[in-house]
Amino acid sequence: MPVRDGERTITPAVTSTLSAMSADDELLVFDDGSRDGTLQKLDDIRDNRIRIVIGGGSSGVASALNRLLSEASHDIVARMDADDIVPPWRFAVQLQALSGATAAVFTTRLNFGTSLKSWRQSIPTPIREGYSPALFLLENPVAHSSMLGSKQIIVKAGGYRTGPAEDYDLWLRLLASGAGISRTATPGLLYRMHAHQVTKSAGWFDRFIQDDLLANAHLDLLRHLGWEGGQCWPLIHRAKNLSPAERDMLAGLHRFYEERLLPGLPLHHRLRQKFLLNRLLVSK
Repeated sequence: MPVRDGERTITPAVTSTLSAMSADDELLVFDDGSRDGTLQKLDDIRDNRIRIVIGGGSSGVASALNRLLSEASHDIVARMDADDIVPPWRFAVQLQALSGATAAVFTTRLNFGTSLKSWRQSIPTPIREGYSPALFLLENPVAHSSMLGSKQIIVKAGGYRTGPAEDYDLWLRLLASGAGISRTATPGLLYRMHAHQVTKSAGWFDRFIQDDLLANAHLDLLRHLGWEGGQCWPLIHRAKNLSPAERDMLAGLHRFYEERLLPGLPLHHRLRQKFLLNRLLVSK
């Protein structure tokens, strides 16, 4: 759990995580130079399963997570944010779903805003390893803070890289390497929605579609699935004002989906992918 200036939400995030953990688990919290009362809030929680790792105040999320991975003493690791809440059954459900070839198991989530009374459930559909790679090409369908997985497999894939979407970048690389990713239908995260989320910040989307690391990871996954075309990462996010060559590439990608990827998906995921194709890949 990385945190910086999280005094308003750190206590329920930590206590709910501890309540879902077993007696011999460990909670690693990386404090990246908090200037508010975060460390005092953590000190007030008396539990010998908590270990605080102190950063310098400018580590960034990717660096903080790699540091936490290096500090983790077990191969099974789970991810949590300092402003979300864990239900008591989360880790038991995920451990049951974890197999030897699985890199990461996610859960569906319950979204909430200023109050837990305002929660709204995401669609409780599972994602199976056999068809999960196709679902990550047009969107990131999982919540980072709902992950439980193998430290060894994550580190072997290169861990986290600094960028606008360090989590999505890692999932694309894991899938391109042949590692398995799944998601349980059972919700295992209460996800706090707020105006200060990174993906809502000014300029984030432009950095996202212009990021070379993401573009290359996306192309590697496409090729892993049999794509023989070129780079199309920026195109699927701005399908307008395209050149004739760009329109041809998107048309080819559309055919690739229709012929190679969609037939193997369950109906509910097939419908979702068709919606995304129509929204993202039809040139305007």
